[in-house]
Amino acid sequence: MTCASTRSTLLLALVVILVAAQASAQTAATGALSGLVTDPSGAVVSGARISVLNEATGAAVTALSSSNGRYLVPLLSPGSYRVDVSKQSFKVSTYPNITVAVTETRTLNLGLQVGTVTESVQVDSST
Repeated sequence: MTCASTRSTLLLALVVILVAAQASAQTAATGALSGLVTDPSGAVVSGARISVLNEATGAAVTALSSSNGRYLVPLLSPGSYRVDVSKQSFKVSTYPNITVAVTETRTLNLGLQVGTVTESVQVDSST
């Protein structure tokens, strides 16, 4: 291996290490929420909307449950959160005072209860 080739390899390795360290530093001060969304029968619910509200700052983020009912909300500042989960034909479920700590991925399984289906019909009698 030539001196220039060795220098290039070392420089590339240094860049990779620095990028990895910076990425780690960006997530070292945050936590995450993850879990499973289910209905009353225990079946997974895909496409449920998970809203996560920081109770101190009012900052909110949302996520959707995947086809297998799983969700992940990463990069949350440490603190107390209110989690709302909703989907059409289900009642909104609220989980207050959920604490997220630094570097923690807290598991919070969410349940949805079946709601009432309402329909609206507009009749136009001007024919």
